Amino acid sequence: NNETIEFYNNVMSKVVEERKKMKKEKFNDFLQRMLEHEEQPQDSNNNSQDGLSHVEMLSQCVSFFLAGYEATTALLSHCVYRLAMNQECQKKALEEIERVLPQCRPEEMSNCLGKLKYLEAVMKECSRICPPMARIERRAAEDYYFPEAAIHLKEGFLVSIPIFAIHHDPEYYPDPEVFNPDRFFYGERNAFKNIFFPFGSGGRECVGKNFVLMQVKMCLLNLLLNFTILPASTTPEHLEILEVRNVMKVGDVDVILQRRTC
Repeated sequence: NNETIEFYNNVMSKVVEERKKMKKEKFNDFLQRMLEHEEQPQDSNNNSQDGLSHVEMLSQCVSFFLAGYEATTALLSHCVYRLAMNQECQKKALEEIERVLPQCRPEEMSNCLGKLKYLEAVMKECSRICPPMARIERRAAEDYYFPEAAIHLKEGFLVSIPIFAIHHDPEYYPDPEVFNPDRFFYGERNAFKNIFFPFGSGGRECVGKNFVLMQVKMCLLNLLLNFTILPASTTPEHLEILEVRNVMKVGDVDVILQRRTC
C-alpha cells in the first residue's frame, strides 16, 4: 500500500543521502553498487543518461529486505525442524563445526563459514524440499522450438518455471520427499547445475541469496554450539509446506532447545 511504499522510500532516501556525504570512504556493498549505476540527470543536449531510476533502486531495496526476512525465517525454521527430527544429521553438523571453528580467527569468519560443507548440505536439502519461491517467470527473448515436447515458444511469451516441482521430481532426486543432506554433501556440484535453483537462476537470481544463506548459517552455527535441538510432543512428524503468493514456507514448528553442558 501507499503507506508501506512511503516508509521504504523515506528510509532509502535517508540512507542514500548519508552515504553520498561519506565521499572519502570506500564501500564494497549492495548500496554502493546501486549508487554507481544511478540514473544521471540529462546532459547539456537534453539526452537522458542510462542507469537505475529512483523507483528501480527502491524496488531493489525492498526486495533485498524481504529476501532477508521471509526467506531467512522460512529456511531457518525448516533447518531447525529437520535437525530436531534427524539427530544423526545434527550430530554430524556439530562435529564439523567443532572441528572447523578452532582453526578460524574472528576476522576470518566469512571464510570459516565456507568450510562448513555438511551444514551447507543441510541447508541445500532444506532449500530443495521447500524453496523460497514456488516458481520463477522469464520472458522468451526469441522464438524457440522444443522438439522433445513439440512446444513452440514465441518471442515475448511468458514462461513459468516450477522450482518446487523440479526439486521434487524423482527423475532428478530419488526419494524426493526424504530429507537426505548426503545427496548434496557427496554429490558432484555440477550434477545439480540446472535442477537446483531455490533462489532463481542467471542474471535475475535473488539479490538477497548470499545475505540469506550467511544469516541462516550463522544462526545454525550458534544454535548448535549452545543447544541440542530436540522434537517437542507437538512437533509434527510430517512438515506442512505452504504457498502464499508464490512464497514457500513451512508451517508452525515447535522444538525444544536443551542447553549444552559441555
